[in-house]
Amino acid sequence: MKAINKIYITVIAFISAFVILLVFGIMPILRGLATASDKIISQKATLEVFQARLKNIDYFNKKKPSYKPSLDRLASCFVRQEAPVGFIEFLEKEADSLNLLIKISPARSSASKNIPSNWGKIWLAVSVNGSFSNCLKFIDRLEHSEYLLDISQVNIKKEIEKSGQNTQSQSESENLGEISVDMLLTAFSNKNYPK
Repeated sequence: MKAINKIYITVIAFISAFVILLVFGIMPILRGLATASDKIISQKATLEVFQARLKNIDYFNKKKPSYKPSLDRLASCFVRQEAPVGFIEFLEKEADSLNLLIKISPARSSASKNIPSNWGKIWLAVSVNGSFSNCLKFIDRLEHSEYLLDISQVNIKKEIEKSGQNTQSQSESENLGEISVDMLLTAFSNKNYPK
């Protein structure tokens, strides 16, 4: 019986050694292979994404001359943040063409809108005085202008000028139909857009 016991002990020792080798040797190697294959698959997917982007960039560079007029037109929609003179001249010209008196001053807005950080904003407090229809035309022209604008905080009030005399002159009676429109204009500029 001693020989059978030796065989049992030997078989149990080999099975134990095989289990230990399987648990501590082969399983970590298989886990390492799975991790490495996952990394290779993700790197391959990333490489494909970058190759597609390079293809798109090459395509854009080939078509860039045909896009140039549109890009130049897009650039004119932004107000120059350093010197918004052209935009202010546009406001004055539109007001003058509608016989409106205009006052423009810099302003700060407390409204926090979700605007991308690479977009600059210029706030202007604009006040126009004139007839109601001309003031509405002015706002309409601003809305349909080439500039990217946000018109907010619009206040309309009737303008009545009083003089020291009890009788009204003809110019005062003409001013009875005039209104004053105060508004906050937010003009956008793209800081990263090429000048």
